[in-house]
Amino acid sequence: MKRYWNWIDQTLKESSNRITRHALNLNPEGKRKSGILKNGLRREIEAGMKSMNNNWEELERITQNRAICRMLVCGLCSSRWSIRC
Repeated sequence: MKRYWNWIDQTLKESSNRITRHALNLNPEGKRKSGILKNGLRREIEAGMKSMNNNWEELERITQNRAICRMLVCGLCSSRWSIRC
């Protein structure tokens, strides 16, 4: 999960017309094979943001400050999965 949050950090720093920014809005539909999650990356991120009481605009602001963003990612990952940063 830490890898996803680091990717989100890099993606939110990019301009809004980049393809990686559009990947955040991808909404997968239809049936899945067994074992494949129905939630897209955006839904997983929104679940994490909901636990932090943040929204997309605030998350974009946080990613502009590298130190704060690193503390956020480390705090998120270590509290849930006991991973050291």
